Amino acid sequence: MAEGIVFSILGKIAENLVEPIGRQFGYIFCYNSNIDNLKSEVDQLKKMRLGVQMCVDAGKRNLENVEPHVELWLTSVDEMSEGAEQIVQAKVEVEKGCLYGWCPNLKSRYSLSRKAKKKTMAIVELQTTSKFDRVTYPAPPVGIPSTSMGGFKGLESRISITAEVLRALGDDTISMIGIWGMGGVGKTTMVKEVAEKAKARNLFDEVVMAVVSQNPDLTKIQGDLGELLHLKYDEKTILARAGRLHARLTNEDYNIWIEDLVRYVVGLRLFEDVETVANARNRVYSVVDELKICSLLLAGDEEEFVNLHDVVRDVGIAIASKGDFFGGMKHLNVIGFRDVRLTRLPPSLEFLMNLRTLCLHYCDFSTNLSIIGSLKTLEILRFSNSFLKELPSEIGQLSKLKLLDLRCDSIDGIKIPADVLSNLSKLEELYIGRVNWKTEEFRENASITELNSLSRLKALEILIDAEVLPRDFCFQRLMRFRVGMGRHSRCGFPRYQFKNSLTFLGLEMSMIFETNVNVLLKTTEILNFYEVKGMKKVLMELDVKGFEKLKKLSIKKSDEVEYLIDAMDLVPDSAFVSLESIHLKRMHNLKEICNGNPPLRFLSRLQELILKDLPAMKSLWWASIQPECLGNLRYLRILGVKTIESVFTESIVKGLVQLQELRIDFCDMAKIVAMEGGEDDKGAEKIEFPNLNILKLARLPNLRSFYPKSDNGAIPSLFNQKFKAFHLESPSVQKVKTIDVRKSEKQQENNFHIPTLKHFFNEKVAFPSLESLRLSGTMNLDVRYLTSKVGKTLKMDIV
Repeated sequence: MAEGIVFSILGKIAENLVEPIGRQFGYIFCYNSNIDNLKSEVDQLKKMRLGVQMCVDAGKRNLENVEPHVELWLTSVDEMSEGAEQIVQAKVEVEKGCLYGWCPNLKSRYSLSRKAKKKTMAIVELQTTSKFDRVTYPAPPVGIPSTSMGGFKGLESRISITAEVLRALGDDTISMIGIWGMGGVGKTTMVKEVAEKAKARNLFDEVVMAVVSQNPDLTKIQGDLGELLHLKYDEKTILARAGRLHARLTNEDYNIWIEDLVRYVVGLRLFEDVETVANARNRVYSVVDELKICSLLLAGDEEEFVNLHDVVRDVGIAIASKGDFFGGMKHLNVIGFRDVRLTRLPPSLEFLMNLRTLCLHYCDFSTNLSIIGSLKTLEILRFSNSFLKELPSEIGQLSKLKLLDLRCDSIDGIKIPADVLSNLSKLEELYIGRVNWKTEEFRENASITELNSLSRLKALEILIDAEVLPRDFCFQRLMRFRVGMGRHSRCGFPRYQFKNSLTFLGLEMSMIFETNVNVLLKTTEILNFYEVKGMKKVLMELDVKGFEKLKKLSIKKSDEVEYLIDAMDLVPDSAFVSLESIHLKRMHNLKEICNGNPPLRFLSRLQELILKDLPAMKSLWWASIQPECLGNLRYLRILGVKTIESVFTESIVKGLVQLQELRIDFCDMAKIVAMEGGEDDKGAEKIEFPNLNILKLARLPNLRSFYPKSDNGAIPSLFNQKFKAFHLESPSVQKVKTIDVRKSEKQQENNFHIPTLKHFFNEKVAFPSLESLRLSGTMNLDVRYLTSKVGKTLKMDIV
């Protein structure tokens, strides 16, 4: 037995020594490859930096501000690149000192190789953070101040002239409007009134004004307009500045929806050997990512949008403006109409024998569309947001159609004739809004069962009443889906962003299983429940595998729900492991998010938590929660949760390193952070919120302290010396832009004054980013030092 113990110990020692020793020798043997890898990764990092810097420069030229995290990334890249260059240069010096490699200095090689390896790993990590949704953000234009005058509105003649001018502004064929009259009759006042009405009616995104005298000063006029538009001129000449101003006013940086590109790519056959819409979509997104890296495309205002770089746009316009543009019309593959009122489609449309994509966006059809049935080569047909009452039966003749988008602007639902959908045998993707499916009331309409015959259908968006959905519906074939189901379902989806989504409205729990829609739960990313009955525990009653793909969960008015998960059941390790957002609202029996101790990775990616009107909730967190569990939480809002005693414990606060916004309203808690060692614990540590920028506390009648501590009987302060934010010794808040502290009705009745901010507002504390301050019930508060301690104009509201 002794020998066995000795061998076991020796084996463990050998195991712990071999790997690190091998790693150290590896630095010597892989000397050249480690240096070469470092060079390669540095070159790649520099390319990424160039792309980001181009976007930053473009934003700065337009007086935009650079996002703080982008500036930090650029600085880190410069420092990292400089350190890498020093290592590469050191290699040259090392080889010089050892006869250019003939007599290698092993110690120097080991040290340099080790540094190169570690620097390469740091550079790769920095590369992964190079994709930004946006690098700059614009400030809103100043606009024109209100000049409305009651006397002006009362003159009938001027009201009619104003109306006539507004009509002219709405006419795209008119580029200049003149108002004539004697001096002093109110022409300027009328123009300002017209400007206000044009802005109010959304005739233009922006309205600006400049005075043009008899001898106009063009430079001054350009300057006035540029200032109102927050536009910076780098150009010196009047002509160049005019071009810059024109580009700003025409808004050429149009947001391009990537899904539109998918439809056009299919029609234009831009990719060889791509047969399905799904494969085309994958290729398009891959190409878009590559073009973004090269800065030929820029990130749009929303997740699934892109913009063209100015240079790329100008080149595209130049190519499209060639004289032979219309020469290839007979071979046209794609047509898109947008915001058009069509009394009839052009009869010549039927001669487009090669047309593959027809997109009709925001169009108003007051005519028969049967001519579309003659477009036998059509593969993509889209009626998105158009006004369409009935789908022509001739659509059923489009035997090559792969994608049909019927998300029309119809309150009563679109009518689809019977047997139209079932004839589209090659259909891969179907997007439908509200449809009058076949029932006793609509006997001549299409039946939802027609979709079962579409063997190639892989993507579906549909809003449907549960009563008309058959039990054998083809949900199991779907790869992409957005399904809204309920009695007389009136739910909707975001216009552009497409994530696998399920919404249940006013259903019995049993109907989810009876309709077979539950097979989609394992790939669902967004899940919404509204007035669902018969559900007590979300996890085990719906998906025993734990919703591995779920990112957003919203439950409202589902009063029988008691827990999201009950750890007393057999809970999988992957339970809610991908969940980023939770909304729980108006649930009268919800007791806890988790009953018992959940798996370690439970909610580890959670970024947003909103709790509203939960009268039975006993506590927010479970007993075994680890601080790192909430390490990604950025937004927390609690409203009307009156039964909890506090929001955090000291240990939980340590993990809130990403929390940016905290809002607590209409609760009965006496403290925000509970001390784990008791309120008389002298050794209590300071609590930190390193990224908090918005804190709102309102209607909290029992609140006495943010973080309790023995104060020797003194009047309690909401923030005491134990509160700390943003790495400062004093409780300073350098990133806070908004502070909103109000006393509740109960505090008002008791004449309760909040001496809450005495440690915030004094000569030791600065607020360089504070923009808005609202204080209610703080009559004894001394804010003499505040005006000298803020970094910008402060909007104050002290009641």
